[in-house]
Amino acid sequence: MSKSKAYHKQIGRYVQGKDGNQAHLFKTVFTTDADLKMLVQSEQIDFPSEVIGLEAITQTLCTDFNQRFENIRTLCFLDSVLRSNNLMNCRWLVGMTSKETGELHIGYGEYHWTFELDESPLPLHQAKKLTIVIDDMILIPEEHAADCMAWVESCTYPWAIATDTLSKMPNFPFLSGVGMNLSNY
Repeated sequence: MSKSKAYHKQIGRYVQGKDGNQAHLFKTVFTTDADLKMLVQSEQIDFPSEVIGLEAITQTLCTDFNQRFENIRTLCFLDSVLRSNNLMNCRWLVGMTSKETGELHIGYGEYHWTFELDESPLPLHQAKKLTIVIDDMILIPEEHAADCMAWVESCTYPWAIATDTLSKMPNFPFLSGVGMNLSNY
């Protein structure tokens, strides 16, 4: 399997683990000493700026995240992928509801992955480092939540094409940042 395919598979496994509260999947995605950095540019969500180690990353991005949110659906955009050697970046979009309030959040940003080849008998391309940039996290007005979630759910998962996603996006002013962000690809 090529590195690109292996990296796509690992990112898909990460999304499945995070969105579906399947912590066991993180063991194959991240090295035991992996480093997570979070650059949050929105006041609608908070995360620690850095987390070190597989267990802490799993706790933060899977266990704790799923205690706060449900109906999580993350899309990664194939047409935004940039890859060089063991680095891979892509844009992402997420829709999710708060367990506490029931409010829908739509967020978007970038993933910056650094992979390391494990030389075990069955090589795994595990992530040594992940930087998650959260450009924005939008709180969706209640009267538009069903339309917005239906839009996110209508897109291919976990890998989507930005133009397809944009063509299905509801025409609400509060989503204009999403549109501008994805239209660059």
